[in-house]
Amino acid sequence: ITRAVSGDGFVRIFTWNVPVSDGTHLYWGVIQLLNDSSVIIPLKYLNNGDSEISMEKYSAENWYGALYYKIIDIETDNKKAYTLLGWDGYTKEANRKLIDVLTIDESGNISFGIPVFKTDQGIKPRVVFEYADKANMVLRYDYQAINVQKRKKIKKERMWMIVMDRLVPMDPTLKSMRKYYVPSGDTYDGYIFRNGYWMLVEEIEVSNKQ
Repeated sequence: ITRAVSGDGFVRIFTWNVPVSDGTHLYWGVIQLLNDSSVIIPLKYLNNGDSEISMEKYSAENWYGALYYKIIDIETDNKKAYTLLGWDGYTKEANRKLIDVLTIDESGNISFGIPVFKTDQGIKPRVVFEYADKANMVLRYDYQAINVQKRKKIKKERMWMIVMDRLVPMDPTLKSMRKYYVPSGDTYDGYIFRNGYWMLVEEIEVSNKQ
């Protein structure tokens, strides 16, 4: 069972899974909202199979299923939101890691996915990484360095960001076959939060690779 708590203490998420003999996983979860009182919201897992979850919006009644291990408090459109880092066992051949955003309306209804990720493929409501089952991908919130251009000079700045491995195919002939992707081992990318968006930054310096 994983437990993740937001920085403001308002959101707690508990998720757990059961492996199935075919290599997939079943998921359960609850979200606890703590204010003047405690509200419990069950997450109903609907097996989405091979669906493209990166572009869909989900609710507590229609949840794709994942184990969340980190919550990052953010603010977008003058509203509080919560960025989630999670893992999905997916299939016997491939795992997934994902970055998503949880929002809560005034009535306490929750939803997953808002278009705040500026990726190399446009703006998306969530980012999903698929890679080989035997591989181990880094996806964490960390304090690292990036190079920033200021007045025609490149300066190194350290800041909090989401850090992830660059995934590459085991062999060039396996390009686009995600179940054969593994971390490159020497290249890391990241997302920094600026002006209400998570912005992709490529080839960051990682001082601590653990």
